[in-house]
Amino acid sequence: KASELERLALWPGLAASPSTVHSKPVSDVARPAWLGPKAWHECEMLELLPPFVGLCASLAGHSSAWQAYLSLSSTVLGPAPGPGPEPLSLLQKLILWRVLRPECLAGALADFTTSLLGRPLDENTYAPTMPFKHSQATQPMLILLPPPGHPSATLHPLTVIQKLAAKYQQGQKQLQVIALGSEAWDPVSVVVSTLSQAMYEGHWLVLDNCHLMPHWPKELLQLLLELLGRAKVVADLESEQLLDQPESRNVSTVHRDFRLWLIVPAESSASLPAVLTQHSMPVFWNQSLELGHVLIDSVELAQQVLYMQPPTQALPLLLLHGLLLHRQLYGTRLQAHRGRWSQVTLTQVLQTQDQLWASLSNPRAAMQELAASVFYGGPLGDTEDREALISLTQACLSPSSGSWVQPHTPQSLLATLMPLPLRELDAMAECKAQMHLLPSPPEPRLCGLSEGPQAWLLRRQSRALLSALQRSSPVWVPESRRGAQLAERRLRAQRLVQVNPRLESLQDLLTHVIRQDESDAPWSVLGPNARRPLEGVLETEALELSQLVGTLQRDLDCLLQQLKGAPPCPSRRCAAVAHALWTGRLPLPWRPHAPAGPQPPWHWLRQLSRRGQLLVRYLGVGADASSDVPERVFHLSAFRHPRRLLLALRGEAALDQNVPSSNFPGSRGSVSSQLQYKRLEMNSNPLHFRVENGPNPTVPERGLLLIGLQVLHAEWDPIAGALQDSPSSQPSPLPPVSISTQAPGTSDLPAPADLTVYSCPVYMGGPLGTAKLQSRNIVMHLPLPTKLTPNTCVQRRVHVCSPPLS
Repeated sequence: KASELERLALWPGLAASPSTVHSKPVSDVARPAWLGPKAWHECEMLELLPPFVGLCASLAGHSSAWQAYLSLSSTVLGPAPGPGPEPLSLLQKLILWRVLRPECLAGALADFTTSLLGRPLDENTYAPTMPFKHSQATQPMLILLPPPGHPSATLHPLTVIQKLAAKYQQGQKQLQVIALGSEAWDPVSVVVSTLSQAMYEGHWLVLDNCHLMPHWPKELLQLLLELLGRAKVVADLESEQLLDQPESRNVSTVHRDFRLWLIVPAESSASLPAVLTQHSMPVFWNQSLELGHVLIDSVELAQQVLYMQPPTQALPLLLLHGLLLHRQLYGTRLQAHRGRWSQVTLTQVLQTQDQLWASLSNPRAAMQELAASVFYGGPLGDTEDREALISLTQACLSPSSGSWVQPHTPQSLLATLMPLPLRELDAMAECKAQMHLLPSPPEPRLCGLSEGPQAWLLRRQSRALLSALQRSSPVWVPESRRGAQLAERRLRAQRLVQVNPRLESLQDLLTHVIRQDESDAPWSVLGPNARRPLEGVLETEALELSQLVGTLQRDLDCLLQQLKGAPPCPSRRCAAVAHALWTGRLPLPWRPHAPAGPQPPWHWLRQLSRRGQLLVRYLGVGADASSDVPERVFHLSAFRHPRRLLLALRGEAALDQNVPSSNFPGSRGSVSSQLQYKRLEMNSNPLHFRVENGPNPTVPERGLLLIGLQVLHAEWDPIAGALQDSPSSQPSPLPPVSISTQAPGTSDLPAPADLTVYSCPVYMGGPLGTAKLQSRNIVMHLPLPTKLTPNTCVQRRVHVCSPPLS
């Protein structure tokens, strides 16, 4: 019922039409500050359609109502605040959400399809399904697997094929599997004879690893062509009668129960003969990792095994397995490395639990230990990932000591799914009914998550939808890519010309502050006239940055010479740098100096300039006595190696002890003996961390102050001075943190508030404010008071991040 223009307004948008390039409407209404220029331009274009007349005036005049509407989770289901008195249709509201909130397109589209269909679109996609009812004996099923390591690759299709064979063949037929690619095990003659016999007798045949076939032999292709072309489908009695008829012996026959399955990775589907891919029924093997879907799959798996356990015994394991698989959706936002668990893992866990309950007096404790350290925790190599897994295992497998369960936690979800003890016969049916009622996506706190990872997942899914719409919309001819590429290349050339003077000024600034006579000396030099360790850290950072800037200048000078007409440089490094910059990527030779990971090169170069300015400021160059900038107030992102700050504080504490050199053990000996003693002396000076929650934070006498830190997956309560739950997905600013080698006095300690302390890891932020959560990237741990339980903080991966410099 929608008009063609409304479909075009949904995607690619009216602004993409070639006919509107030279006739852009200009609205007399000023753009609200909360709307970007691109969205505002699309709103101006939408006013060309009658239902959207007056949209810009409505957005500007009723900004608060529009912002409240766009903050709802119900998206297209509720009435829109405008633009006119006539209500908008579902499609028209979906267009508005695509324009005004493109990061929420996935949720809006899900509500749109639910309204049209009367049920969620993914209601029946929780189980890995095969369209068996639509299959034919003469049409192979082509199963396209996801890439290796993809989070949805939790179950091999052969398991589902075996279940289908047991269901439909009634035990009278056979299922045969041949792994292609190794003629030593299965020669071509064996494959051809097995296929011919299966076609005649009605067996099911699975050809796995089809992409490993170096070439498809002629005799195998001929048999497949007969199957796809002129083969006649017959039953048992009909095949025997046809064999008795001489005129039918030249006609290929195939049993009606015969099925052929071809399994190949999706990225390798081009390795198959074209005739197979054209005549096969494709099945994209993409299993859902939504919590409700995974739980229902797990329950059905538990019901099929011979060692069926009571629900009170099996359900905690099923929930743990479901939570761990569901959390893989969030990738590196929630973990350092993805877990490689599947239904095979769950089968092994259920078998082990059945044996433990039959042989041990404390099966729960044994199962909890095995699940955390062997079945699920065994493949994990990261310490922080393992701690989160142990916490989730305890939440699911360790029963609560009291009758009250904290709401919005994995324990409360387990209590909701647990059937009533008086209804043991229908217990699993009741569990599955509760699982069907779980929303998609689930409430994040029930999964040990915060709002941040779920909001990121929604944005990622929305971007994937927009990309898919862009690839599948041939309605309008797009603009010439060559013109856009030339314009982008000119823009990058302009940036290249602009960035070179900035690097020169940065180099001049750094050269002015570096002590040339001490540039080759390490900062940890001992002796009575040695500089302070913290000063040495600042000088070392400035020196290393100066050396890096010099290297970048040489790389960019080569490119500038090429822009002026010089021939391309034969150096591989220059070629790699040039190719990366022309494509808008960070060059590979520069990446070792960007520990936060690949990012736009111009963004990274601005960060270097800002780092240099801060280092010069920290060294006190150009500061006057009237400057109100406090001393020893640092931003971690200004340092390439921030751990050096902590080592410098310990080194200064060791120097301040003023131990006479004659009392040093081994002072008359070698320098290595003195260094070893000094190392022991540094280790005897622990660091004390404290969040300065007051209005006027002061720098400790023997320490420093860190500013600009942010809390992710929780928020900081400035009144209580503690972490608390956050309804927002945005980072929360953390007050300055003081680090000192001198323990605070009793009068300086905060008043006890019956709050627990969480050892919060601190990471360096990436280009988008995110951090790589590997344990090796932790700078330090901050003891933060928290209203949440420490286990909840561990499950949600609450951490502190030093964002990029602005």
